[in-house]
Amino acid sequence: MAQSKHAQFQYFTKIVGSEVRFLNGTVLRSNQYSATEFVRGDARAAVSRRTPGLFVMFDISPMRVIYTEHQRSLGSFLTSVCAIVGGIFTVARLVDGVVFRAERVLSQKRQLGKQI
Repeated sequence: MAQSKHAQFQYFTKIVGSEVRFLNGTVLRSNQYSATEFVRGDARAAVSRRTPGLFVMFDISPMRVIYTEHQRSLGSFLTSVCAIVGGIFTVARLVDGVVFRAERVLSQKRQLGKQI
């Protein structure tokens, strides 16, 4: 409900065509949309001579978004697996190095009789 008699209700809808192409050759055509609303209404509206009303704007995009499903090759899959395993070993090596150095520094301080 608007607070003023001079309220403007504005609704904006943007529509974009979309197409999904599956591996089995099936094509699904659809639309994607976004909608926003905006209400203007204040005491200054009467002074600015704003026209009260309901405004609906449609923006239909001349472009289409096409999603195509791809099947990954065995080589691509193996490369991804090797990258993940290599990343795990790298992070484990870094953590091990930090823990080893911290343990070595603490043991040296203990040998010198310092409080930790």
